[in-house]
Amino acid sequence: KGGVIVLRGTSDIPALAVLQNSNFRILWGSRAIHEVARRMELLVLVLLLREITGSYFQLGLLAVFLNAPRPVLSLFSGVIADRLDRRLIMVAAHACYFAIATIILVLLIANVLEPWHVFGVVFLQGLAKVLDDPSRRTAMFDLVGAERIANAVALEQGTSNIGKIMGPLVGGILIAATGFTGA
Repeated sequence: KGGVIVLRGTSDIPALAVLQNSNFRILWGSRAIHEVARRMELLVLVLLLREITGSYFQLGLLAVFLNAPRPVLSLFSGVIADRLDRRLIMVAAHACYFAIATIILVLLIANVLEPWHVFGVVFLQGLAKVLDDPSRRTAMFDLVGAERIANAVALEQGTSNIGKIMGPLVGGILIAATGFTGA
């Protein structure tokens, strides 16, 4: 009005309004980093397994092992997220993710990585993810409230989609530049 330009702040864009909450920004930011890293790691593991085994069947098994914990544990993961400390669950899940990446790296550097190692670690990732997801989503609700949960979930979903693009892109670049160990 009257020649004054008004810049829209995050509070004017409903999906971004949740970023006004500093604790949500931390949760969302860590999720963004995790999603890129997770997608990068999955690409690296798939390509590494293909190089080790040459078997497309074993590539399919990778998805089976990653998702095997979901059908049974997802029945209880919401209850666990409600009854235990969500922050502790998320910290434990991310510590597990870090430990898994470290184990794979050590086995790769030692040149002793076997397919069963890869299957074992992706199974553990699946276990951690089954507990991480409901804990994070419930924590989001705690942070932003009922009136903004749809916006928080929309923002998180957008972050997940960006991770699905950036993770494999970064992983592919790192594999090409530094090999599997560098990636």
